[in-house]
Amino acid sequence: MNQLERLMQKLDSLSPAGKYKFWLVANFFLVVVGLIVYSYNKNSILVGFFGLLLLIFLPLLGYSSHLLYKNRAEEKISWWWVVPGALYFLLMLIAGGIGLLVVLGFAIGWYKSRKPTTPAPIKNVLPEKLVPLVPKEFEQKPIAPKKTQNQLPPPVEILAGPEHDLVTELGTCPFCKKAGLNIIEHQSLFGLLRSRNIQCSNCLSLFTSKGENQFVISTDLRDSNQRFNGSVLTTQDLEWIRDTGKTVRENTLSNIEKGNLPILTDTDSLQLQKGEVLHFSEPVAFFEPRSIRNYGGGSFRVAKGVRIHMGQSESHLEWRKIDGGDLYLTNKRLVYVGSLRTVSTDLPKVVSATAEKDGLQISRANKQKPEFYSVSDPEKWELAINKLLRI
Repeated sequence: MNQLERLMQKLDSLSPAGKYKFWLVANFFLVVVGLIVYSYNKNSILVGFFGLLLLIFLPLLGYSSHLLYKNRAEEKISWWWVVPGALYFLLMLIAGGIGLLVVLGFAIGWYKSRKPTTPAPIKNVLPEKLVPLVPKEFEQKPIAPKKTQNQLPPPVEILAGPEHDLVTELGTCPFCKKAGLNIIEHQSLFGLLRSRNIQCSNCLSLFTSKGENQFVISTDLRDSNQRFNGSVLTTQDLEWIRDTGKTVRENTLSNIEKGNLPILTDTDSLQLQKGEVLHFSEPVAFFEPRSIRNYGGGSFRVAKGVRIHMGQSESHLEWRKIDGGDLYLTNKRLVYVGSLRTVSTDLPKVVSATAEKDGLQISRANKQKPEFYSVSDPEKWELAINKLLRI
C-alpha cells in the first residue's frame, strides 16, 4: 500500500467536521503558496498548475461543507472555523466572476477581430500639398532596445527620504567613481511589499538604507573596495571613501599613527591645565574587577547572618559596573569624571592601555587592580594613548 492510499484512508476515516477543517486549511495553504511563488516567478506553467490544484481542492471543500451541514445535529464546530470558510467561498465566487468576465472579453475581442469590416467611403477632396504615400508594411518602426541581463530597472524620482539625501550628497558612486547613483524601487507580492535601494549604473554596487543615515553595502568589485561588502556605512563614510578611499574611522586611525590627533574645541566640561589640549571625549561606563567566591559543597546556618560552608571553594575575578560618566584624553592626562568618583591620571603613570572587545582596559602605576571603560572604539583609544606615551 503506497502513501497516497494510506492518506486517502485517513481522510475517509475523518468525521465531516475533520474533513471540512482539512480541506479549508489545504485551500488556504495552496492560495498563500501560489501567491508567494507567483510574486517571485511569473511563470504561466506554474500559474496553471496552481490553478488546476485550486479547481480540485475547492469542490472538495464544498463537498465537505455539504456533509457538515447534513450532520449539523451531530457535529459540533466552532464559529471561527465556519466564518473563514464562508469568506473564502465568497472570495472565490468574486474571483471566478471576474475571471469569467475577462475570458468573455477576450472571446468578444477575438470574434470581432475575425469579422470583416467594410472600408470607409473615399472623399473626393484634394489635399493642399501632395505628400508621398508609403505603404504601411514599408513604414519604418522604432526598434525597441534589447533588454540585457544586467540592465537596471528604470530609476524612480523620489524627492525625500534617506535615499534621495544620499544621491544628492554623493553625486557619483564612491567605489568606481565613474557613474551616478539611481534610486531603484522593487515590488513583490503584487505590489504589497515595496523596497527602495540605491544602485550604481556602472559597477552595480547596491546601497540599502538601514535606519537614519546608515546604509548596508553590497559590491562585487574585486579591488580594495571589496572590504566594504556587507558593512554598514554612514553618509559621511561614503563621502570620505569617494574623496580619499577610506572611511572616517580609517582616516582617523591613519592620522593617529602619524601623530596627527584631533583637537576638540568644546572643552567646557573639563578644566584644562596650561598647555593642555583635548583629543577625545566620550560617555562611558566605569568597571572594576571584583572577586567572586564559589563553594563546591553545602552550607548550614549557625546564627543569624552566619553560615558555615562545607567543601572546596574557588574564586575568580569578574567585572562589576561601579559608575557612569565621561572619559577624556588630553595630551597630558587620562581623566574620568563620573557621578560617584573622578579619576585623573597623568599619562606617564599609565602602564598599559589594552583594547578589548567591549571597551578599554587601563593599568596604572601604584594600583594593583586595572580599570575598564566601555568606549565605542577601543582600538582608537588604545592607539591614541600609546602614541601619546611615545611622544
